[in-house]
Amino acid sequence: MSPYLKLLFYLSGISFAVSFEIDYSNPDVVEYDSNSQIEKTEKVDLRVYYCSFCGGCVYFHTKQLDPTLKKIGSYIDLKNYPYGLTTRYKKHGKIYFDCAHGPAECHGNKLHACAIDILKNTTQSEFYNSCMMNSTWGGEGSSDKDAINCGKLMRIDSKPIIECANSERGDAIMEYYGIETDKVTNPKNKHMPLILLNGKEFNRAKDLMKTICQTLTKPPPECKSYF
Repeated sequence: MSPYLKLLFYLSGISFAVSFEIDYSNPDVVEYDSNSQIEKTEKVDLRVYYCSFCGGCVYFHTKQLDPTLKKIGSYIDLKNYPYGLTTRYKKHGKIYFDCAHGPAECHGNKLHACAIDILKNTTQSEFYNSCMMNSTWGGEGSSDKDAINCGKLMRIDSKPIIECANSERGDAIMEYYGIETDKVTNPKNKHMPLILLNGKEFNRAKDLMKTICQTLTKPPPECKSYF
């Protein structure tokens, strides 16, 4: 079976070792954006600091964040920061990055950062980046190959995202996410993913959907089972 067909089964609910339940090929799950002005609803502020190769980050995005976004995304103001436990330095005017899982992760982080920058839709970029992280096509995930295949699946042009990740623009965006990550990390929370829900650290071992539902003053019907 080809990798593409495998993914279609994979996203249809057939059980695989690391399968998840979001159908990334369905445009209905990406038609809204967390910053949409269509309706004014109460929103929780959710900020996720992560890196593309981190196993805990992959699990949180695919198993917790994406299913929650699909159900109550209009109640979440999401901001992603794909930088993680990366260090950066400048040499001869050029910026360089050392990532926790090596150069391939740095490229993966840049792909994620460029997708956020280019797509300009929080929900769409989240699902696209999660699709890349899932490593359905082999390897560690979040590679150019993943970017291309996830682009085909979601009808997203991956070419400008890949070009951005290999350019000075990608470096500049990564530097921005590094500065933002540095603002919130300290020796006590130097781990990834670092998840802030309304400014307070969220323990990813807890149920994200349940926590958000119980945080909202007027939770939607989708939250009924948590009360």
